[in-house]
Amino acid sequence: MQGTANVSLKEADLRGVMIELPPVAEQQRIASRLDAIDARLAHVRQLREEQTQKLQAALRSTFHRLEADAEWLPMNTIAPIVRREITVDPEGSYPELGIRSFGRGTFHKPSLSGFGTTKRLFEIHTGDLVFNIVFAWEGAVAVAQPADHGRFGSHRFISCVCDPARISADVLAFYFQTPDGIAKLGKASPGGAGRNRTLGVAKLEEMLVPVPPLAAQREFQKLLTLQAQITARAAESESATTALLPSLLDQIFNQ
Repeated sequence: MQGTANVSLKEADLRGVMIELPPVAEQQRIASRLDAIDARLAHVRQLREEQTQKLQAALRSTFHRLEADAEWLPMNTIAPIVRREITVDPEGSYPELGIRSFGRGTFHKPSLSGFGTTKRLFEIHTGDLVFNIVFAWEGAVAVAQPADHGRFGSHRFISCVCDPARISADVLAFYFQTPDGIAKLGKASPGGAGRNRTLGVAKLEEMLVPVPPLAAQREFQKLLTLQAQITARAAESESATTALLPSLLDQIFNQ
């Protein structure tokens, strides 16, 4: 085996390496503790997943009832497309925004240097309903958060600005993750698979979407906020657990 520092390790040398092992009883104790920790972590993750699924089912059930009282209107009347194209400065730096598929929100890409780029860039603002038109058919739709404000997307990212007197961006984003919403995005994205399926801008503008009464939207927004809080807490808990694992392992092996 050749190492990164040009040091060779031969198989015969490896076979001759002596490893100090604890007694079998001690090995069994360590394995038992590790199995117990793994079982507890798996149980916690299962509970979180069940909680998430139940909340998602409750949200979809509630939204289905909202649709019964909704007015169906085209996107261009309640959430028209807004394009904020900028002039790229060769000496500038432009932090880009990405949209995850399957309703998993936004993420931050590295900054793009203005030098040598041929991209057309469009500024994204907080509250924009943003579509990645290449993957909209698999739910690449998200509401831009405050931390996303002022980032940029290429021509493949479409921002729609909701009329707050008629529709909430979060409520509309939720609709586009329902089976009906996903189906409409798929139908408006003709072509083959992957990058050959691009959301038609004109079809997006003409797409009929549900506009429930504002009071009902506000109540639904509370549920969406609760879902976001639960998701954030679960992520924090997972990070805290991961951070504790090294110390737990140290305790197990040094008892």
